[in-house]
Amino acid sequence: MKSDKRFWNFWVDKGGTFTDIIAMSPNNKIHVKKILSSTLENSEDPIITGIKSILRIKKNTDIPIDIIKSINIGTTVATNALLENKGDNTLLLTTEGFGDSLEIGYQSRPKLFDLNIRKNKMLYTKVIEVEERIDINGNVIKKIDLKKEKKKILKILNSQNLDIKSVAINLMHAWKHPKHEIQLLELLKEIGFNEASCGHDISPTIKFIKRGDTTVLNAYLSPTVSRDINNLRHALFSKKDKKLDNGILKINYMQSNGGLSSWDRYRAKDSILSGPAGGVIGAITTSQKSGFNKIISFDMGGTSTDVAHFNKKVERSFENNINGIQIQIPMLEINTIASGGGSLLTHEIGRLVVSEQSAGSFPGPTCYNLGGPLTVTDANLILGKISNKNFPKVFGCNGKSSLNKKITLKKFQTLKEELNLNMSIEEIADGYINIAIEKMTQAIKKISVNKGYNLDDYAIASFGGAGGQHACLLAENLGINKILIHPLGSFLSAYGIGFSSIKYTEQKSILCELNDNSYKELSNEIRVLEDKNLLKIGNNDYRSNISIYIKYQDSEMPISIEYSNIDIMKDNFLRLHKKQFGFLSNKKIFIDMIEVETELTENRKIHYHKIGEGLSKVGETNIFTKGNWHKINIYDLQSISLRDKIYGPALISDKNSTIVIEPNWEAKIDSTCNL
Repeated sequence: MKSDKRFWNFWVDKGGTFTDIIAMSPNNKIHVKKILSSTLENSEDPIITGIKSILRIKKNTDIPIDIIKSINIGTTVATNALLENKGDNTLLLTTEGFGDSLEIGYQSRPKLFDLNIRKNKMLYTKVIEVEERIDINGNVIKKIDLKKEKKKILKILNSQNLDIKSVAINLMHAWKHPKHEIQLLELLKEIGFNEASCGHDISPTIKFIKRGDTTVLNAYLSPTVSRDINNLRHALFSKKDKKLDNGILKINYMQSNGGLSSWDRYRAKDSILSGPAGGVIGAITTSQKSGFNKIISFDMGGTSTDVAHFNKKVERSFENNINGIQIQIPMLEINTIASGGGSLLTHEIGRLVVSEQSAGSFPGPTCYNLGGPLTVTDANLILGKISNKNFPKVFGCNGKSSLNKKITLKKFQTLKEELNLNMSIEEIADGYINIAIEKMTQAIKKISVNKGYNLDDYAIASFGGAGGQHACLLAENLGINKILIHPLGSFLSAYGIGFSSIKYTEQKSILCELNDNSYKELSNEIRVLEDKNLLKIGNNDYRSNISIYIKYQDSEMPISIEYSNIDIMKDNFLRLHKKQFGFLSNKKIFIDMIEVETELTENRKIHYHKIGEGLSKVGETNIFTKGNWHKINIYDLQSISLRDKIYGPALISDKNSTIVIEPNWEAKIDSTCNL
């Protein structure tokens, strides 16, 4: 980003365990700050705390917003609310006779042989079947009696037991004929209820159930997202002026599609991969600077691990399953597994298990010394793969202590005795690490090997606070022999947000045969969708990417094709269909949907060149790896010069991360500072 000499710019990744902040000062100097997302003694938004720390402002002093140009944020607040079922009570309004449709779903059985079938909890609290019907051609079969529906709605909204905070409206055929949905929305506004999501607006696509799930998801999470945004804005802007905008500071949020949205246009449905998306953009951008166009991005944080595949093209998906909910949202194709530094180490019938649950930032792992359980982080501490000396002192009851290895050793000893294991403590810890590595390996194979990609000439772009501790072992498991780690690797999700631009996406279902007649209509529809995006972006330079979703007639699996002339699109569809599904058909080729993604073009010049003057040894330690203890050196990451090589086993560390160089690996840096 070209920096204005008067202003600061901030890029933030607000995660479940840590909040990472990168700031670019008016003189283009980069500052970084990593803080716990929640602590006992501080109820302030961690973004506010971090900005005050970087600007050296006292705790009870207002932030001088006139010196800040932008705060761009990736957040997991909506994701965590969804995964933990902590959204707000939601009322669903749907067409009469279809009240159970979302609960029935598609009758799929992902766990066919599971004897204990547990249904997913519905995100809506109550449903009202609206007495209305419009057919596919727009004919009103049954007109809405608004007075009657108003009584039914008010009865639910006024019920204190239900405490409804949001409404989702999803009617049959409304994607094409939204008249009745608009009438219900106006009715809600008339009675003073403004927190409503309409299917034709949230997901203007033909599939009733997926459109409904997406609309309910947005309604369920919207109050949570709105509260988070409003809390930040109230903390930033002067309460005396009662003014929540100074005309200079722009607050933008990262979307699941890899682009930014202004805070007032940010929707809950687009926030599901808000945090991880920044990391993927950062990994791709920094890897390409080192000449790598085939990478697996590996982002291991405190709560989860996110992996993505890149082969010269950013991969996106439209239909996604999030925690059992079928949704239609443009997203970067990221596979997330619950295996982070804070993942709990448990056991079942004597078998070691790395749980999907996380200790979070509070109480956190055992070594945080706040009464937390054993986690992957604790295992790495036992193995010597975390350098306590250089780890930030933000733990304990006072928030100023180092990691507590002593208490972690005691808990591992208790676990050993409880399971009656004939193993050393370090062998138990190493076993847990191997289990976590295997879970990550399977997640990466799912997005690469299982889709026919050969990983021999790929590199792993490793980042996140815990990525460097596991990258070598993961690469060995996958048969990959190259790893890239940026010097800001533990901040790469925030760093990637700095490379991201304002971006909006509009979609429309078409459902007609791809022929000369329909092709002529495509340009008109594309222009309408692009104009909708431009209303949000304003009078600025932009570029649009246009995708046409094409499928065989009566098929349910469309393939995204770049918009071109009709012959090229047909040829590309046939080629990709053969590659993905293994066969071709004589059926007619249909257009399923149009997607127009419009991005603000900005001149971004972000450089992080900090090549060291010569390798500096900062200590020695012992690590347990490959079944043995090794006495090794610890090197300062910032000291490495272009002529230096580090042979494993070794540790490379700075104040924010620890990188483990396993035996038989060699580390060096390139001219872009990538390790």
